[in-house]
Amino acid sequence: EINHGIPELINSYGIAVLTEDSISHLGEVERPLIVMDQWMYHSRLYRAANYVKTTENLDLVQLNSFGCGLDAVTTDCVNDILTKSGKIYTVLKIDEVSNLGAARIRLRSLLAALSRKSIPVFKPIPFVQRAIFTKECARKHTILAPQMAPIHFELFKTVLQKYNYNVVIPALPKKSSIDLGLQYVNNDMCYPAIVVIGQMLEALKSGLYDPNNTSIMLFQTCGACRATNYIAVLRKALKFAGFPQVPVFAVYGLETDSFHMPMAMYKDAIKAAVYGDVLMKLVNRIRPYEVNKGDADKYFNKWLEECKKELVLNKSKLYNKNILNMVKDFEQIPIYDIQKPKVGIVGEILVKYHEVANNYLEKELFR
Repeated sequence: EINHGIPELINSYGIAVLTEDSISHLGEVERPLIVMDQWMYHSRLYRAANYVKTTENLDLVQLNSFGCGLDAVTTDCVNDILTKSGKIYTVLKIDEVSNLGAARIRLRSLLAALSRKSIPVFKPIPFVQRAIFTKECARKHTILAPQMAPIHFELFKTVLQKYNYNVVIPALPKKSSIDLGLQYVNNDMCYPAIVVIGQMLEALKSGLYDPNNTSIMLFQTCGACRATNYIAVLRKALKFAGFPQVPVFAVYGLETDSFHMPMAMYKDAIKAAVYGDVLMKLVNRIRPYEVNKGDADKYFNKWLEECKKELVLNKSKLYNKNILNMVKDFEQIPIYDIQKPKVGIVGEILVKYHEVANNYLEKELFR
């Protein structure tokens, strides 16, 4: 019922079927991989693929039953392992499909290709070192960061610039940059990755930044989440887009390279996050009810600049005063004493806070 009898279908052609866990213990993964290896099933799959590529009478067919981003990571990596060694990689998507006609055609095509194919001679492929973010890069490079939460990231950028990192957040991505992301990213990858990577590629293709003196920073979740592999997916996209020399590093995570945050910088980043939270709550609370349209935006712009100044000056007493005074300012804005429906935008960080990723839903609701 789950795999639609595909193993039996393969058996009908006189071929034996083995599961990945029946051979994974026979193979060793050649590291580093193009992705961050962090799930047990995926680790077994990569080991099995490594055994398949060294074994003459084995080939691999991967069943993909749910495109949630994790599958995009594994299919990219298994494809990389097998095709570099002369093996044919086949993936069958079986979501909501009961007709095996398409799968049968794919399998027969695979068998036909194998019957005409010379036996590959396995040769270990030398690892090509990725571009590293060095101390020299930190001094000289323009650092591109994706826009993920416009209020907060404007404040985070101020903190990074304070510590001499030349950080630039390119303009909000448009449909063209999303299309660019779809062009260079596995389309089963989650939407935030496509938006973020498309924005970075469009910035590099714009000609505004010298690829030889530009780096890209992202966040890494460091856990069993596909966001840990955004960096790996971006590096692959940069390679195929013609920018393999651009280093990609984590502002926080497992691959920070030579980027390090001193304790003072951590504290400033936390203050920036609190400022962003307060400003976002205040402007969202007032904007739907304001008597004079534009009052909320006027005070928002005022306090955004005041918060930036304090982050540079780093005066704790002024920080406390800012929090209290910005609340007082917003409380003085005349509002209508009515109740409007409350709508929560719930989803991944980009869908919640990024107006392009949520198709300007927040602006539409405010109208």
